[in-house]
Amino acid sequence: MPTIHTAVIFDFDGTIIDTEWPDYSAFQRVHRDHGLPPIPLARWQSTIGLADNALSVDFTAELLAQRPGIDEGEIHLKRRRYRDSLIAAEQTRAGVKEWVDHASTNDLPLGVASSSSPEWVLGHLERIGLLSYFDHVEGTSHGQTGKPAPDVYLRCASALDANPLETVAIEDSPHGASAALAAGMSCIAVPNRITAGARFDPDAYHLSSLGDADPTDWLLTRERR
Repeated sequence: MPTIHTAVIFDFDGTIIDTEWPDYSAFQRVHRDHGLPPIPLARWQSTIGLADNALSVDFTAELLAQRPGIDEGEIHLKRRRYRDSLIAAEQTRAGVKEWVDHASTNDLPLGVASSSSPEWVLGHLERIGLLSYFDHVEGTSHGQTGKPAPDVYLRCASALDANPLETVAIEDSPHGASAALAAGMSCIAVPNRITAGARFDPDAYHLSSLGDADPTDWLLTRERR
């Protein structure tokens, strides 16, 4: 039986909704539009969960180097247009709503710790109707240390007044899981289409879907108090 926790913190991208596959697919389409070969999934996968300022690969710069003369602004605009149309069709991932409902019903602190900007996360949470459930959303802004460092999880836990040792994090990427574990939290890893098959820290509890885990096995209930 897992440890019973008193708070839960979600990653956002790829965990609450799968924004990762649309982002990858959008880059692939831009490559095709300009006659370039696809980006290998393994290369893309290595960047998942990292903040923009921690990326070691700049796929846009690589494209521009191969196709000099292309307008960079046009590339960003096309990629965002492709990506956003695909994200708009994505549903909340399996099990997320059940866990959010459980935390809300039992008055447990509920947060988001993301490598993306707070504005990105807040906008999408509002769009899918989950924003009101979350007590705090912590993103990673320019100049802040991103995952796999634990900083964003520790900032979120502090804002929630939650003990990291009594908090469970929900993650989709190895970098994110490492960040949560480094913060002293338990971690449930639920890979998506991009991170399926990736190698996670063995201390993370691995599931194919959050829908396979009963939140009452992991989170405090009123009856247990």
